[in-house]
Amino acid sequence: MKESEYDEQFAQYYIRDIELSKDVEGINYYFQVQDNLMNQIINGEIESAEKSMKELQKILQLRAKEELPIALPRFYLSQVVLFGKELKRFGVSPTKIFCFSSACIELIYTWKSEEELMGGGKWLVKAFSEMIHERLNPLIDHPIVSQAIELINGKLEQPIEVEEVANKLTVSPSYLAKLFKQEVGMTVKQFSNHRKVIEARYYLQFSNREIVEISDQFAFCNQSYFTKVFKEQLGLTPKQFRLSIQKPS
Repeated sequence: MKESEYDEQFAQYYIRDIELSKDVEGINYYFQVQDNLMNQIINGEIESAEKSMKELQKILQLRAKEELPIALPRFYLSQVVLFGKELKRFGVSPTKIFCFSSACIELIYTWKSEEELMGGGKWLVKAFSEMIHERLNPLIDHPIVSQAIELINGKLEQPIEVEEVANKLTVSPSYLAKLFKQEVGMTVKQFSNHRKVIEARYYLQFSNREIVEISDQFAFCNQSYFTKVFKEQLGLTPKQFRLSIQKPS
């Protein structure tokens, strides 16, 4: 297709959508509700976020009508893109953002029935919220601590020491250690272990990997130490946790 043909086809879609949107109630505040949705997810206001998602779905139902099976996935894809931008603020690595977005997109394309499409919006709210808040809500005002958190979140599959993080930020280890504990309420080591356990928990729940493999993946010095840290944080050993969430056969 030539560039001019792209232009012509885009213009047809654009003019069509302008005409379709003229008489639809709610389209003028669509973006306001969309902004509310993201803010509510970030602030952990799940019930409000679910209501905003339903309101956005309603706007699309009024506008798209019989084309809802096309319009809703497109809408969800746009939310994945917007959310990906928000994740960067929480110190999520580009690789994690890319993989999270890719998995969401692949899942969205599997939703075919109206029940799946409408229920998918609620699932996205939950997935977005968990992706942010499992990171201990690290919207820290102090720039050095915020950068330290971003570095830690980007190196969860590697050993993490306060000296290395301090070196990256060109501050002394003692200064970073004191500042980090003051702002976050944990030491750098405690926070990195906390984040590693959260990530490891996901693999314990949704993969068949051996516990020792997961321990190695997140650079714990050995499986015994991984088990100790995991139990201190969640009250169960990795094996007990895996057994607790298994569905009865």
